[in-house]
Amino acid sequence: MAEPEIQASSIGNTFPPIKIENLHDKGNDRIKGFYTKSIEEEDQLLGVFSELLRIREGLRILKEGAISRITARFLVNKNIDIPEELRNDVEAQISLDNEFSDYNLLYLGRNFEGRVAREEVTERQRAKAKEIDQRTAFSGRSSLDLIRRENVVIRTIKPSPNGRAFESFAREVLDMYQKSFFGDYAFPMTLESVMSLLRRDTNIVKVVQDRKTGKLHSIGVGETIALPVQINGSQTVFNMAEISDAATPKEYEGRGYYSAIAAELTRELLKAGINLVYGEARAASPAVMTVCKKTGRRVARDYNGRTAILHKHCIISGAKDERLDDSEQNGRYKGLENLTVWYATRTQLMDLYVPK
Repeated sequence: MAEPEIQASSIGNTFPPIKIENLHDKGNDRIKGFYTKSIEEEDQLLGVFSELLRIREGLRILKEGAISRITARFLVNKNIDIPEELRNDVEAQISLDNEFSDYNLLYLGRNFEGRVAREEVTERQRAKAKEIDQRTAFSGRSSLDLIRRENVVIRTIKPSPNGRAFESFAREVLDMYQKSFFGDYAFPMTLESVMSLLRRDTNIVKVVQDRKTGKLHSIGVGETIALPVQINGSQTVFNMAEISDAATPKEYEGRGYYSAIAAELTRELLKAGINLVYGEARAASPAVMTVCKKTGRRVARDYNGRTAILHKHCIISGAKDERLDDSEQNGRYKGLENLTVWYATRTQLMDLYVPK
């Protein structure tokens, strides 16, 4: 089987057509994708998920790994009932609006081979996310006030046409990521992957820099995708963006830099006509979840109405609340963590960011 290209990407690949090499995320031992046809019947959802199960079995037979997780997203008509055998796999549901108001964005996830989070830690994570969602006020319109009080500036990064200058800057970004994520990350943290992240024309990359020295203090990425989808047989485009790949070295934490970046990214994404802005935040990091809420997103819910948790979703590291930490230090599932889903539709963000 061909080796898939390693990309610094969180959104993942689409299907159909099913290209197994694109859906197989070896680094996180999972199958991951976005289904681009709307789900209009229960049996349709069952059929697609069953096909993903068959793909998992095929990869295991080929000894491609345990493939201990399947995670996929679907646009599901709000009028259909989720099949009973899939309800416990609904990790998150997001109610869409405007031209997609008849649909939920549904996260289905199922883990295997002992890839299971400790329930007592997961419940603490749910409680913390719910507390942040309920008690943290929106401050997206005032986030730049903090930046103005300090000798720093927010810049949007575009790759330099000068190869040496671009590589030098990418090395500085890589160094910042390595200082912020002192271990593994969801994609290989190399110079090549960071250059890919900075080059991709669908990414909006913003940094906080010292005005005098140009030293980087913080970074965030708005990863956009225009998905051609079939809604009840008709072709349209679903524009979504993930605010991701944030990094702030410990020496600059707590200054509001990433909140300012996330707010500025959100404003730019609104101008670009994005239908949905979301983030998959580390459930062990109250600081990251707080930024999600401060900049206009809210926590999603699962089928049972609980805080949405993507169970042992990917390998990631960095500063966290030890009481919320469920990562394993050694063994087969070293570094895998739970993520919480935070989102806002275009209408919701317009109400917050656009003055009446």
